[in-house]
Amino acid sequence: MASRNIQYTTHHLLLCNGKSCKKGGAKALHKAIQREISTNGLKQSIQTTRTRCLERCKDRCVVVDYPDGTWYHALSEEDAPTLINTLRSERLWSEKISHRMTNDESAHQKKSKKKKK
Repeated sequence: MASRNIQYTTHHLLLCNGKSCKKGGAKALHKAIQREISTNGLKQSIQTTRTRCLERCKDRCVVVDYPDGTWYHALSEEDAPTLINTLRSERLWSEKISHRMTNDESAHQKKSKKKKK
């Protein structure tokens, strides 16, 4: 299996593939997102990964955008063009955000250990 060159990756979309999201159209959503990525020539900059359940069943279908840490909810295949255009323009789609996880620390820096008292 070949390794993906992530040098130009700007967004990694984690698409929930749990039972509730599957029932809510996760497969069609994934295909639509892949189609939009292809159509717009974004295969190098946007990567997708189908995950197991992300435990946000009430929010189905869920897509998490990293490294931004934005959790989008209630997505359908019809939302794929808007989602991809939002990512391309480096904006947020506020109507579809259920949660944001922000952390200014670099993922590549060694964490300092706190001393126990």
